Amino acid sequence: MPESRWKAGDEVGQLVVAFNGMLEELEAQARRVAEHQADLENKVAARTAELVDALNRAQAATHAKAEFLANMSHEIRTPMNGVIGMLDLLHLERLAPEARNMLDTARGSADALLGLLNDVLDFSKIDAGKLTLEKIDFELRPLAEEVATLFTRQPTPRASKWRA
Repeated sequence: MPESRWKAGDEVGQLVVAFNGMLEELEAQARRVAEHQADLENKVAARTAELVDALNRAQAATHAKAEFLANMSHEIRTPMNGVIGMLDLLHLERLAPEARNMLDTARGSADALLGLLNDVLDFSKIDAGKLTLEKIDFELRPLAEEVATLFTRQPTPRASKWRA
């Protein structure tokens, strides 16, 4: 019924006018909530797109890093294997005990570097999700002695001079 039918002093009329006002206010509030919800959904969609883009860039960077590490590891490993091969050939020669000791230290250092290169390659495999673990037995005492030898050998003034 139109509001004009109700008299200002009519209690039912006053209730109808009040309820209609509340209904209009509720409808306006529902529109504001719907607009706010739509705005929030748009913001979430935009932020999700930004995060997906950032994730894709991070994954591409991780892949490039892993590929770089693998390539560098292989590039450095080739000459290191050459050094180890030459040290093995030198080991076949007759050497003074001090020279043999230095040769053994050089070979141990070369093996340690090769192990480090293998570790770098393992890290790139970890990044790529392709690492397989293996169980290797080893003797702790010889390893500790080798490390101690590396750190106790100091160059003598005579050995550190360069000759042209």
